Amino acid sequence: MSDTPGADATPGGQPMTVDDIRAAMSPQQIAEALAAPFPGAQVRWRVTAVTKDKARGLAVPYLDAAAIMDRLDLAVGPSNWADTYERWGEHGVMCGISIRVGDDWVTKHDGAGEPEYEETKGGFTNAFKRAAVKWGVGRYLRGVQGAWVPVEARGKSYVLHEVPSLPASALPAGERETPRPSTKANGNRARGDTRSRPTTPNGPAPTGATSPPARTDRRAAEDTLNAYIDSGEISAAWFAVKCKSLGVEPADLSSATDRQLSQLVDLAMDKVAADAGLGREPLT
Repeated sequence: MSDTPGADATPGGQPMTVDDIRAAMSPQQIAEALAAPFPGAQVRWRVTAVTKDKARGLAVPYLDAAAIMDRLDLAVGPSNWADTYERWGEHGVMCGISIRVGDDWVTKHDGAGEPEYEETKGGFTNAFKRAAVKWGVGRYLRGVQGAWVPVEARGKSYVLHEVPSLPASALPAGERETPRPSTKANGNRARGDTRSRPTTPNGPAPTGATSPPARTDRRAAEDTLNAYIDSGEISAAWFAVKCKSLGVEPADLSSATDRQLSQLVDLAMDKVAADAGLGREPLT
């Protein structure tokens, strides 16, 4: 409690609620609270591509809708945010997330298509996640590179046998200080060592290796692109257009520079994540 008389009360003399306190936050304070990294255990991982033998998969991090709702409640107060939805084209959903900033309500929108596996609910959920990214929630995960890990096919999806580790920059300050030993995956929730090492489709790079991260490693980059195409995550036509835009021959990736390969992997990962509603900006 403040020592200043009336500092913890409304103008009418009533005690201030959590929502009252949050409503008094400045725009910068709101932005910082929304954009803060999530605890590692709240970050989930999704397989976006697999090797031809389906033994290893490329896992990328994302947040589920419940974690985002909790962040909004904690950051601005349950009564200071709201979400609305409307149809977007024939098979899409548009979400608007409104947050009270001072005396005004500010709304940011984004939309998503309805996925085949869960059409209506999936469209609402993915649109909500994308709108939250507009407010900065989980946006930092866009900078976390995917990692190749052992996976097991179960029906139409894959289960991780190992959970990738998040870099220190993608963790709260308290979790950066004392990395824990790596653990086996429990479902696909993120746990374990908070430090990361370069990985390739065939496993982690040797300790002390000087090779660059997976996105700039030529073999890993080519394997990633081929895995996306083989799995149908990206179409050959889309890939050809992107290759030509970068001056690369689609049928001869060996002629591409390291930078061009890295750019192609970035574009492919962004498209796959956007199609799955994982918070990346949609690409055409």
